[in-house]
Amino acid sequence: MEKKIGVPDESMIEGWKAEQSRLASKVVMHDDESAPSVVDAELVGGFDISFFPDNSNLAYAVLVVVRVSDNKVVYEDARMVTLDFPYVPGLLAFREAPHALELIKRLRDTHPELEPSVYLFDGNGRLHSRRAGVACHVGVLADICSIGVGKTPFLLPDEGVTRATLSQLYDGAHMAERPGSHCPIITDAGETVAEIVRGGHSKVPLYISVGHRISLATSVELILRLTHNAHIPEPVRQADLRGREYVRQYVREHKPKPSKTDKKKK
Repeated sequence: MEKKIGVPDESMIEGWKAEQSRLASKVVMHDDESAPSVVDAELVGGFDISFFPDNSNLAYAVLVVVRVSDNKVVYEDARMVTLDFPYVPGLLAFREAPHALELIKRLRDTHPELEPSVYLFDGNGRLHSRRAGVACHVGVLADICSIGVGKTPFLLPDEGVTRATLSQLYDGAHMAERPGSHCPIITDAGETVAEIVRGGHSKVPLYISVGHRISLATSVELILRLTHNAHIPEPVRQADLRGREYVRQYVREHKPKPSKTDKKKK
């Protein structure tokens, strides 16, 4: 049964929004010259959270590192986590970021030689109402190169980014017929906040946005490199697959055994 958790009050929410604005001001949206070339990165990290089917507050947080040359997972860390408050639109990072930061720290402490050149997050970066999605949030706090990989778009209706406009962009660029195509998502004010990307494996688009210490152009180039064999870039896909399996395994192992009375009824 799902445990009741506290709902953040207005003052807490306003504080979080202010913190997002602060983090957004720290985001570096160009390629970090001191880091190895991200496009040619050999090690790429992926983070995802998989929830339990009957409890949206209990989940497995998973961090993997994938060797790009053969798509092999060379590092994996997973832990069951309890999320302290329900999902609030635009504030997802405050549920997920603490767990991502802990797993990144554990990687650095135990296997620094396997720290990736870039981390991918199942979520958004600059494609966010305050330009501070989970990829930006963790990117700035951990000082890592990060990219937001959105399977669904973060809509900005007040800025002209709606489902209708995104559909028009996709259709206008003939992305369904053009594997590897992409086009910018631009607000009414002229700010490019993300790109719609169609990989080589699926017609279903991804919404790619900068997290930290990387340009949007480089982000798109890397994602296209990582989506030849699947719709989702392999690091995020592996984190998702493994998290789901951990959830299934836990549910199987903790499923109540039928009582003798139940067996007799059958």
